[in-house]
Amino acid sequence: MVVFAFAIATSLMIPGDGAAQKTPPRLLFAEKAGDTCNIRYWYQDAAEAVILARADECPESLFIDQSRQIVFVIDASYIRSIRIYPAAEISRTPLPERNYKVWLDQMTLRPDENANYKPEFETLKPIGVRFLDDGSLGVAMSLRMPADDEYHYLFKYTDKDWSIVASRWCGRWGCEEPVDRLDPLHSENYSSTQDNRTWPESRMVWHSALMQNEYVTYRKEEKAKTSTGNYSGTKIEVGVTVDGSSSILTAYTSPSEHSDTLHTFSVDLLVDSAEPKNLSKNQCLTSIVGRHILVYEFFRGRFELTDLSTGETVLSNLSTAAWID
Repeated sequence: MVVFAFAIATSLMIPGDGAAQKTPPRLLFAEKAGDTCNIRYWYQDAAEAVILARADECPESLFIDQSRQIVFVIDASYIRSIRIYPAAEISRTPLPERNYKVWLDQMTLRPDENANYKPEFETLKPIGVRFLDDGSLGVAMSLRMPADDEYHYLFKYTDKDWSIVASRWCGRWGCEEPVDRLDPLHSENYSSTQDNRTWPESRMVWHSALMQNEYVTYRKEEKAKTSTGNYSGTKIEVGVTVDGSSSILTAYTSPSEHSDTLHTFSVDLLVDSAEPKNLSKNQCLTSIVGRHILVYEFFRGRFELTDLSTGETVLSNLSTAAWID
């Protein structure tokens, strides 16, 4: 499935001339708490994560405006704009009507006049949120079409009403040429947002840029099989040293059948001479910032944060999570 660039993760800031990456670990996450969901903010050395907001249900994604330090939380009916620090809700805006049939007069669904090319679902899915140049709120919505195709529509909120201001078609492997005011990649003036499910590849365990991390001492890879012996892939080994304590992270990767990136399997952490700790058995995303690794397992639907220097679980069973740069 295509990931819309409107929800692009901000690029990793790496100093020039080979200097070490020193991004302090700061994390936003959603955590189920009884009958509600807490949206929380965590940073290294914090005694306890700060609660930014409470929602009836945990959102599937968090969208972060890095430059303005605002997180957008979307529930069934509203877009909530919340300042991260100091924590405060800035606005609550009703979502556009999610049934695509309401917007048919503003949509182009069948440019080839194929009457059988119809949406698979009636409901539009939010895939990105940000403030536009004029200060108004914009939300990108995806409409699922046959064969993993999608239509992306940019809605703009003005005068207490929504309207579609741009659109494009996307196939499984990419989108049409970006439409003006739809894709922040093509305008440096836009404040783009980060979707926690589009993490920067440069932070993933298999990426060579991981060597810019100040705690990473080496990284190597080789063709290998997992411990089960039934999968042929690439074995990644990463050495980490923190305050004199050494650890080794190993993982196996394979090209994805559904995107142009890699998937990570069987992530294990060995700290000093202790027994290896398995961080993930299933297909997952991995993201390393400083001395911490964030793992997401697709099939278990949970995020977990681990300290690479101790092997201790810092945060677990999170519904969703995203780094803040």
